Amino acid sequence: MKAVIVLQRLLLIGAACLACLGAAQAAADVADGRLLDELIGKQVSNQGAPGAAAVLVRSDGRVTLRAYGMADLAGQRAVDAQTTVFRIGSLSKTFTSLAILQLVDEGKIELEADANRYLKGVQIPLRDHPVRVLDLLTHRGGFDGDLSFVGLNDPLAAAQSSDRRLQPDIRPVRAPGTLPAYDNMAWGLLGHIIESVDGVPYAQAIRRRLFVPLGMTHSQVGLPRDLAQVATAYEVGPDGKPHAQPQIYLRRGWQGAGDLSTTAADMALFLQAMLAQTAYPGGRLLKAETFARQTDTTHFGFHPGLRSTGLGVYALGQVNGGGFGHGGTVRGFNASMVVFPRQEVAFFAVMNLNSPAPEMSLPGLVDYLSHPPGHSDLDPTDYMTIDLPYLLEQRLQPAAPAATPAGAAPQIDWSGRYAGLRMESYDALLPRLAVALLLPTKNVSVQADGSLYVNATGPYRQRASGLYSLDTPAGPLIQTLGFAQIGDTVVMGPHTLQASRRLAWYERAGLTAGGLLLAPLLMFVVGLLHAIWADRRQRRMDMTVAVSSLYLLAAVGAEIAWATRLQRLENLGWVVSLWRAGVALALLALLAAALATLVRAFAAPAQQAPGRVYSTIMALLVSWTAFAALYWHLPGRLLN
Repeated sequence: MKAVIVLQRLLLIGAACLACLGAAQAAADVADGRLLDELIGKQVSNQGAPGAAAVLVRSDGRVTLRAYGMADLAGQRAVDAQTTVFRIGSLSKTFTSLAILQLVDEGKIELEADANRYLKGVQIPLRDHPVRVLDLLTHRGGFDGDLSFVGLNDPLAAAQSSDRRLQPDIRPVRAPGTLPAYDNMAWGLLGHIIESVDGVPYAQAIRRRLFVPLGMTHSQVGLPRDLAQVATAYEVGPDGKPHAQPQIYLRRGWQGAGDLSTTAADMALFLQAMLAQTAYPGGRLLKAETFARQTDTTHFGFHPGLRSTGLGVYALGQVNGGGFGHGGTVRGFNASMVVFPRQEVAFFAVMNLNSPAPEMSLPGLVDYLSHPPGHSDLDPTDYMTIDLPYLLEQRLQPAAPAATPAGAAPQIDWSGRYAGLRMESYDALLPRLAVALLLPTKNVSVQADGSLYVNATGPYRQRASGLYSLDTPAGPLIQTLGFAQIGDTVVMGPHTLQASRRLAWYERAGLTAGGLLLAPLLMFVVGLLHAIWADRRQRRMDMTVAVSSLYLLAAVGAEIAWATRLQRLENLGWVVSLWRAGVALALLALLAAALATLVRAFAAPAQQAPGRVYSTIMALLVSWTAFAALYWHLPGRLLN
């Protein structure tokens, strides 16, 4: 009898413990739900995103799913966390990297090998140094960052694009393996490598390697033919409100950079695997050491005190010990994924709203400038890809210890004007001009006490060699800045993937763009006016100047309006090469005419002062134009 009583008491105690444990877990689940409501739910309203979905996963198996708002406003279709499909943009790169690293584990790819070794159908143009697979994975491929004509509104046309169509997009702009700049072309090529090595289309490879093992039944590369379960894409319009947009379809060869679609419930399965170092019921995606290399964000930064990149993920949170993850933006959508291994928690959120970006074609840029997005209470792109991961970290992780001054760290003059490397990673003239004329530079100034100001923000005080921080808390991309010299280039940034380059003294829009746009116009006008009263010999030189400068203006207009389309869409790069050859001839004609005018003005004793003033002005204008033409790569790259 006593034994029965003891057993009953033990059962009661066990039941009570289980009840307490269940209550604790329930309370934790409620807390996780409230966290998602606070970070995501509040952003869905008439003034914010139309709809969103989010999930928070813990390593003990708890999954908290949330759905908010409308997948489609017109049809009043609510978001369902289990079945509503969202685009995740560049978060696709994490899936691409997993597939690449699986091929590494299988011995089919070597990270240090030339990427051309694995590419079929397309090739990276030969350079002094080959582009390694590792360079592609770490955003050091050095490719043109222009995304014009990469996405189409017609799914059939996108699906029918070919390797021949992709090849003109592969345009190197700097030496590989050196400067870090966010590189979508590199990830398009990684997707192409997966396809080439696996022998099946990229979409099939990702499905077989990742979606099927993890049970992600609502996920795919691209979009399903039936869009009934797909959230409508919305962009912030000129009135600041969401406006529906057609879905965008990436052309062949670009899928690896940002073409995946999924649901919050499917991403919960993916996050569980990431928390378990890619283990899942029935196996694992990567070897443990390969996963550790993928998620190690300490090796590829330009300063050890800054957040950097791994292989398909980048650092989020505390430096060298915080979370890792990736963000994603594509027309009408923004997504964010963060994994905190030490806290054994992972997070994903997505919304069907983004801030539009201009297509770098002349009509696209004009349309953007004439109809820019209006004021909105929510900047969806900045919030989801920049602010959200750090707000989440504040809730889940203890604050990082405050940095202390470096003491006797060497003082280096980092002052100057800086421009973002990603925004400068363009080959075509139009986007380069747009960046130079429309985007302000960051101006770094050094104070007497050695502290720095960036524009009006500061003082930044030195914490270590090349590392500076504000004294008071600030935003994630403001608090700390790092500086380093890579080769002949000085770089600055709050994160490896937000690096900026220090500009030379002459790299000013008024000087470089003015020499390309204003100087030829002045030469044309001045040359024509001077020809009215000049003698016959001088008149011939004046007309040479006028005709050559007019041709230069026409060539610049052609570059701006048609060069990218002819090279990358119409396979008519030879036409561009012809007018660039004409630019070379026009510059030679201008230089010859200016030199002849100078010699005639200063060598002949009978020449009067006005003639010498004119010849000097013309020589200066010709020199200005020649400098600008060379700076903007005209007539360079004649074979492109």
